[in-house]
Amino acid sequence: MTDLDVAMICPKCDSRDVALVHVAYSKSVRGSEWGISESDFAYILRPPEEHSVIFWPLIIGTLAFLVAAGMYLLMGDIVGTPRNFLDEQTRSTAFRLGRWAFSTTAAIRCLLAIRFNLYRFPHQFEFWKNQVVCHRCSHQFPSTRLATFQQKTGVNS
Repeated sequence: MTDLDVAMICPKCDSRDVALVHVAYSKSVRGSEWGISESDFAYILRPPEEHSVIFWPLIIGTLAFLVAAGMYLLMGDIVGTPRNFLDEQTRSTAFRLGRWAFSTTAAIRCLLAIRFNLYRFPHQFEFWKNQVVCHRCSHQFPSTRLATFQQKTGVNS
């Protein structure tokens, strides 16, 4: 039994019915006229996803806007001088604070998403690609095929 054979045996149930995760995932996802259909097995094997640079910054920024404007209006009630939203100066200040909170929060979230997509996502995707999955027990484990090949040939990728 070679090192390659040992690498392709499930350590949990000793089954040889294993495949690379990305191969098993692509076989489990099938297209139809209504779109792509995922089986439960494919759902477990999904690849990592990049973070959205638009969607989450907008959602989080909008929440920050509402919280900042609402807190400004509520602070008047807390300190004993209620603020009337119909007053032009109060409304202007609340929206200015809200715009600042939206811009800052959305920019930070956007930068974090870009940082994730550039630095962490490629590593997570490469890790996912080198995983092996057992078809019997659904156990995922790392493939040692690349390491074995590099040791035998002395080649580094």
